[in-house]
Amino acid sequence: MMTSFLVNNLIAVGAVCHLPKRSLSCRTFRLFQNDLKSVCAYRPVNSRLVEANRNGLRILTQSARFFAKESRIANFFKDQVWSRFVGVGNRRRLGVLLYQSVEQVNYDDFYSYFELPDTFNSWFIITELHVWMLMAQIMDGSKRGELLRNDIVRAMWFHIDAKVVNLGEKKTKTLKVQIKELSGRLPVAMLIYDEGLLGTDVEMTCALWNKFFDKHCIDPIKLEVLVRYVRHQCHHLSSLNLRNYEDAQKVDKFWFPLADHIQAVQSQSRLR
Repeated sequence: MMTSFLVNNLIAVGAVCHLPKRSLSCRTFRLFQNDLKSVCAYRPVNSRLVEANRNGLRILTQSARFFAKESRIANFFKDQVWSRFVGVGNRRRLGVLLYQSVEQVNYDDFYSYFELPDTFNSWFIITELHVWMLMAQIMDGSKRGELLRNDIVRAMWFHIDAKVVNLGEKKTKTLKVQIKELSGRLPVAMLIYDEGLLGTDVEMTCALWNKFFDKHCIDPIKLEVLVRYVRHQCHHLSSLNLRNYEDAQKVDKFWFPLADHIQAVQSQSRLR
């Protein structure tokens, strides 16, 4: 009975997890998954659970003893099924909440100070940087961290879908090509920024100059401001519990104003 109840609930949860079939975000998100070689798309688990049950998997009624028996089947169920489906609602709400925190960022400060054109591409570059900073903090090597990262990316592509529609672009083929290009840029940005984060400030500067500025910035002060901003933000985000929905809801400020870092760097440059 317990097996049947659990199977039905997992299948119900998995059905809700589907993206709309005709959504561009659906195809783009799966392209992103393939690039990262991640496994997040829903797959039926009915046959697996039935087969596992026939092989002697004991599903205990007491949650405290649920994974007491360490075996290959129990470990598989814990890592591949439990983390993927049970609690998926809270995890996806957390992914949306974390992505929505990017709305706190003052984009106008970035446009004006870094002299970026007020275009969709500039918006994506700024959003991409902040989404990466979030993903860098929630990726802890666990399956939940990987799935939460995918939920943040999923929320971003839904938002991009909405923004593209608001732009009034009606050529479907053009949209597909452009969004596919964006989906290919995000994994590259993650790798470049990760290398900079793990390295020195010189390597972080190279990463931002290559990806954020597209090798066009020649002002060292602006590069210093952005490096300082990224380092400070990553340090601040690491002090927050971003893997728990209730704790993340209580956070008042995810992002600090860019203007504060501009003033700090300018003050230091005057003293030199």
